[in-house]
Amino acid sequence: EEHEEEEEEREEEEEEHEEEEEEEEHEEEEEEHEEEEEEEEEEEEEEEEEEEEEEEEEEEEEEEEEEEEDEDED
Repeated sequence: EEHEEEEEEREEEEEEHEEEEEEEEHEEEEEEHEEEEEEEEEEEEEEEEEEEEEEEEEEEEEEEEEEEEDEDED
């Protein structure tokens, strides 16, 4: 009788332990997922910034060209 109870307790403890491990794994996976999303967002932001910079440079070049043309007309 007592032996059976001990056995049951042990099984319960094992189950609890397994559940805890699963929860931890799940949390870790979620964290990894969040980190990946953050990295992706950062990359997108960087790309956008680069594009903006390129556009600005192009605009500046165009303005310079226009100024040169204007000077040429004189």
